[in-house]
Amino acid sequence: MPEEYRQAFELNRIHGLKYKEIAASLHVSERTIEERIGKALKFLRHYLRDFFIWISFLLYL
Repeated sequence: MPEEYRQAFELNRIHGLKYKEIAASLHVSERTIEERIGKALKFLRHYLRDFFIWISFLLYL
């Protein structure tokens, strides 16, 4: 995952910062933070889907 997506996601989901706080600390707009977190979630959904497919396959064997 690109660093800017990871950073915005981590600040929001792990540290509990609001979009406005993250935007101010990173010197970007709130809309940019919304987009970065959305893209981070999309990346994680895709990665985890592939991961669970492989785990399911391995457990089936």
